[in-house]
Amino acid sequence: MEPLNLQQQLFYKIKAKLTPQDNMAKAIAETLNVTVDAAYKKIKCERILDLKELEILLNAFKISLVDIDSHLHLGKVIFNFNPINEISFTFKDYLRQMVSSLQMLINNNVKHIIYSAKEVPMFYNFMFPELGCFKAFVWQKSILNLSSHHELKFSIQKLDDEIVELGIEIYELYNKIHSKEIWNYETVNCTIRQIDFYKVAGMFEDSESYKMVIKQYYQLLKHIEAQTNAGKKINIMTKEMLANFDLYHNELIIGDNTVLVELENSKMAFITPNAVNSFTTTQPEVTNYISDNLNSLIQKSIRLNKQNEKIKTPFFDRIKRGIEEL
Repeated sequence: MEPLNLQQQLFYKIKAKLTPQDNMAKAIAETLNVTVDAAYKKIKCERILDLKELEILLNAFKISLVDIDSHLHLGKVIFNFNPINEISFTFKDYLRQMVSSLQMLINNNVKHIIYSAKEVPMFYNFMFPELGCFKAFVWQKSILNLSSHHELKFSIQKLDDEIVELGIEIYELYNKIHSKEIWNYETVNCTIRQIDFYKVAGMFEDSESYKMVIKQYYQLLKHIEAQTNAGKKINIMTKEMLANFDLYHNELIIGDNTVLVELENSKMAFITPNAVNSFTTTQPEVTNYISDNLNSLIQKSIRLNKQNEKIKTPFFDRIKRGIEEL
């Protein structure tokens, strides 16, 4: 939009926000700290607003550029992003937010989640305290590079009770939500490589910690296999059958941790470039695109269940052998 047209549309929007009793020129003059005569000239577009004046008016009257010119919206989307740090939004704050988000989805009758898994979905790690804390340690030390973890080694003797409690809550809430998960052999290998790297680099405090993490990761995969057979999520402690569980295997496409949440009348998308920090949006331009992409990926994948025993069994046998070789 040309500057004059943009300015005309802006004052049209401002006028719509004023009451009939308001004097527009006076309101503009007070907002910009100019004379009423100068305000009139700007309203009539005899004087062009500078960028600072434009910013002041947009903020004062709570108007966005998209409200003025819809063309500015084309090709642009808005994401919410709150990265983990060590001061204003800690890793524990992130876990607390995840608890609240999962509970919100359940309260709003979420239909299902589609998860393109680059690594085993983080929710499952928390079914085991030691494994969950190991993954939390890796995220903080090696991915988020938090200074509080620079000199630390992982030990099962030094578990954080609050992370354990939050993790269990996250695991139990996720079990209540129907998920369609797309896995690849690399989905499992991601954590195997992390465990192996920490062992070789001497970042386990002792061999017992290493052995416990390996054992629990093996148990996690056996539990996922049981869920796959049942087509249901199963609480590992109570053995209770919960939400539907659909596991798909795609030989060619490696997941990227993109998550699509489908509610009754809307969708949410989570784009996660580094395993934990997510860009979130509900804008249809993004959610519909991701929905089409993930559903297409599902159609090109093989669902692992009892009916596909010849594919399911070799898949789980192969990934379990990968752990046994460590």
